[in-house]
Amino acid sequence: MATTAPRSDSAVPDRAARRHPALIIAGTVTAALGVNLAIWLIGTAAGGKFEYVSDGKTASSTPWFVAAETAVPLALGLTLAALIAIKWRRIIPIAQVIGVLLALGTAIGPFVTDFDSTTSTVSLALMHLVVATAVVLGLAAVSKSSNSIATPNHRN
Repeated sequence: MATTAPRSDSAVPDRAARRHPALIIAGTVTAALGVNLAIWLIGTAAGGKFEYVSDGKTASSTPWFVAAETAVPLALGLTLAALIAIKWRRIIPIAQVIGVLLALGTAIGPFVTDFDSTTSTVSLALMHLVVATAVVLGLAAVSKSSNSIATPNHRN
């Protein structure tokens, strides 16, 4: 009596494979957050206070602000791109370009805001470059993992 092995081209990938892009996104966000907080610490050690005047009041870019401004947009953007990529994998390079343009476009912000020092300004601009890099690398990894779990039933 012959037994048949399960088909390797099953329409439903195993649970670990489906979670893989989520793990990539979580890892990418965590890495970018770690680097940006390290930049904040280095900037602080170099004399930056990350303070600016807004509506006549002194405000500052605290580590919590840096964390929120790194993690929230990065996680949302990567997740949205990954979800769209389930049906249309060609979104990945488009999302990479959009993500980089947004991150670099907002990198101008520290230069047009009256921060307390050049150290603060440059540190914050570098944080935007970290996010741009994370977008490219994170989505490349998501794309690679999506290709490994794609089935013949999925079309580009």
